[in-house]
Amino acid sequence: MLRDPGWLRPSLAFVLAVFGVLFRFVLPSRLGAFGLKRFRARPDEDIFLHVRGLLGNLLLLWAGWLLVQILVGMRESWRASVWSPLGIVAVLLPTSFARLYVLRHLPDQAAAVLGSGLRSWFWIALREAVPLGAILAPILVARSLAAELPAEIPTAWDWRRGDLVWTDRDTALAILRHRTMLVYGVLLGLEGAYLIARWATGRAVDVGRVMLSRPLWLYYLFKTGWVLLFAGFNLALIGHARGEGSGLPALLPGLAVLSALGFLVAAGLRGSSGGSHRTADGG
Repeated sequence: MLRDPGWLRPSLAFVLAVFGVLFRFVLPSRLGAFGLKRFRARPDEDIFLHVRGLLGNLLLLWAGWLLVQILVGMRESWRASVWSPLGIVAVLLPTSFARLYVLRHLPDQAAAVLGSGLRSWFWIALREAVPLGAILAPILVARSLAAELPAEIPTAWDWRRGDLVWTDRDTALAILRHRTMLVYGVLLGLEGAYLIARWATGRAVDVGRVMLSRPLWLYYLFKTGWVLLFAGFNLALIGHARGEGSGLPALLPGLAVLSALGFLVAAGLRGSSGGSHRTADGG
């Protein structure tokens, strides 16, 4: 993979900042100053201006991301500096334009359904940041403490011997990195299979709303609890390799989420049981 030669990030940040300011602030005001708005023939010119402003914001954020990389001493990489941000821009710009165009030209009822669906997916993406952050946390901790870690790191607990299983550092870090990702991937795959089955059988037209329903919220807590638990276990193993104390605090977030899930399920079962008794008694 190509490496940043050293001049790419500062040079690219400068160019992005210039064009970001140009698209976000200068061009719209200059168009108005020269009176060009009077000669517009396109009815969707305001949509183009909005997307142009979004492009300016994205370019400024891209430049800020490059500056953050430089300030924190992040390893130089074309993937992190160029290709990943470029992919985000390439996805967001057409999506934003299509959303605004559809909301304007579809009938009101269809536009309302589309708008609510977009809001649903926004909250779904926002809540998925919690398990994804839990996956990322042990990786960042391991990288920041790589120089302080011993040659071998524990990766699991041997129930037969009643002791930890120690593995060489590089292999152990790979195991810790992929284990929580595997748990998250399996649980997310099961959720996706359920949603696809409901959509294919016609029982769910708006998948986004189904994902925000109470049963799927409970499953989200189940998924997040296990991801937090495995991520905490990985952090506890890293701490033990460094000679730290008990790793129990790292397990508490996952245990707390799973305990909350158990309480909600028990409360729901108790409520449904009470309702059925009242119906049977004629209350």
